[in-house]
Amino acid sequence: GEIDEDSLPDETDEENNADQFESILLGLSLSRGSCEHLRKALESGSMKKKESALESLAAMGIYHNNSSALECLSEFLENVDPIKNLRLLIGLFEYRRFSIKDRRLKLAIVNLLRRIESSNTTRRLIKVLLEVIQNSMDDEIRREIEKELKNPKWSYRMKKKFEIVLG
Repeated sequence: GEIDEDSLPDETDEENNADQFESILLGLSLSRGSCEHLRKALESGSMKKKESALESLAAMGIYHNNSSALECLSEFLENVDPIKNLRLLIGLFEYRRFSIKDRRLKLAIVNLLRRIESSNTTRRLIKVLLEVIQNSMDDEIRREIEKELKNPKWSYRMKKKFEIVLG
């Protein structure tokens, strides 16, 4: 016989199924063991491996709300040297419009901001972190940024940027 074309899935069904399948695989793939693998890549891998590991953690944690990835990403941000990893951090945040819901990750980003000394070298990183913070604002983060307005380490210009983030 003939094939009934109405019974065949259309391309959008196939695309949706593929997206769902990929999402399920991503959700299952980041067990504690693979998080450890990504953590090792962040600690001792080449810059390319570090970038790849961070991309994986961000995709899993932020976009797919994987708790292991969020934990691993938060730990990395809590301990990373912002100067030695400046390019890596800018690459992670710069072209994304994150809206982060995870409390620990938001606080890790605010604390990373606190650890940075403002200079020509770090200005771009500070800018992208403030954009992420602005997109992820809640009452707790608002209070943390308000504390930074009182911190004498920040210049008048930087405090103006904080005020803009606060709205």
